[in-house]
Amino acid sequence: MDIRRKLLREIVLAVCFFILIPPKILFAWTTPVNISNTTGHSRFASLAVDRYGHIHVVWEDDTSGKNEVLYCFSDGEAWYPPINVSNDPTDSEASDITVDAFGQLHVAWIDYQSGEIYWTFYDGTSWASPVNISNNPGHSTCPSLAADDSGRVFISWHDIREQSDIYFSIYDGTSWSPLQNVTNDPLDSAYPDIAVDSKGYVHLVWMDYADFDIHYSEYDGDAWTSPVNISNLVGQSCGPKIALDSQDHPHVVWEEREHGYEVYYTHFDGEDWTVPYKLSNGFRPALALDSKDNGHVVWGGAGNEIYYTFGDDTSWSVPIDIADSSETNCLCPDIAIDSTHLHVVWTKAIDRDRAEIYYSSHKLSGVKPERWRPFPKGYKLEQCYPNPFNANTAISYQLSGIRPHHTALKIYNIRGEEVITLVDQEQRAGRYKVVWDGRNNQGKEVASGVYFYRLKAGEFTAARKMVLLR
Repeated sequence: MDIRRKLLREIVLAVCFFILIPPKILFAWTTPVNISNTTGHSRFASLAVDRYGHIHVVWEDDTSGKNEVLYCFSDGEAWYPPINVSNDPTDSEASDITVDAFGQLHVAWIDYQSGEIYWTFYDGTSWASPVNISNNPGHSTCPSLAADDSGRVFISWHDIREQSDIYFSIYDGTSWSPLQNVTNDPLDSAYPDIAVDSKGYVHLVWMDYADFDIHYSEYDGDAWTSPVNISNLVGQSCGPKIALDSQDHPHVVWEEREHGYEVYYTHFDGEDWTVPYKLSNGFRPALALDSKDNGHVVWGGAGNEIYYTFGDDTSWSVPIDIADSSETNCLCPDIAIDSTHLHVVWTKAIDRDRAEIYYSSHKLSGVKPERWRPFPKGYKLEQCYPNPFNANTAISYQLSGIRPHHTALKIYNIRGEEVITLVDQEQRAGRYKVVWDGRNNQGKEVASGVYFYRLKAGEFTAARKMVLLR
């Protein structure tokens, strides 16, 4: 009888598992692969995924005898060999990477000798020469990058001047904005992480040394909100990571050190921050959210393995080991998510003289892939429609490239005289449509006849013919 009850209990538990656990997590993690393949110490990887599902990773590596920032990517089929993107005669460390709305890569790191934050970007053809964006020798470290839907790039770091404060700047496609001191804290603030929502608002978390808690602030483009203590725990809270859900609400994980090393989670529910919830023992967590607003968290944990859990504010899955590397130390994971997969990288210590970057992925079932609108490649001026026309006609064109262009769209008569200027401004890469109503610069209707419209954007120039019939 006892055996039958035990068997029935096990069956019920198994059924409950398959009912309660969403089908999206039932796929296994892929076998971890070495993506660095160096002979030195590759460590502290940062990860980003673009709209095409390409995976981009940066990390620091000392194979050459000094720390350099290396980059590699996967097109979904294979990993390509790492390249040096810092090209620094001294040590480069603590790198981060993001992908902007145009698919351009941005990487930032600290130059150890000068203590400056450097930045470079890849425009699809080549990496730009690194630029110093902190301009405060000997004091800047731990950069964090994010990008919004308009193509702007945001960066934060902590800067040790008279005290440690959190600094912030925005790249608009042409230049970085003047530095803002976000915290102005009489005591130290450090280790920021940054995210940008659908409105272009910036969400920032960091560790505050005054109370050893995690603080949060939001920037609406004009001012930062007063910092809020979101951890409020007894021990030392550090290393926060932030992600935003579909409602632009922030979710945060961090490492707590009151009773050893623990991983905690909280989020803003639209009215207030939830009570911090302990996910597991562990350290250096990272966080990503899927399209259903489920949280996915990885961290270094017991046995020097990489652990993973998923859930929401009501329940979390039992953590599982995704590194499966009992003989070596695995630590410092990072996680990113696209519409169909989770992607994780971490550092794996092979021996005293060598460490590598490993990668694994996990397919999310039951999730409908997003249909990304391909970003325009190249410049184009379309034929207006309708043509001929007797009232209005629409002119469509597209621009490309990472930097804004001064764009001019003008209409001329058959004698080459300007009739009207439709566009005369800076424009970013994208698709545009302008309607001409058959009037000139003075607002008067022009006569029937043949006209030409001309587009000039940077070095690109094109013209087409149209016919107006009254």
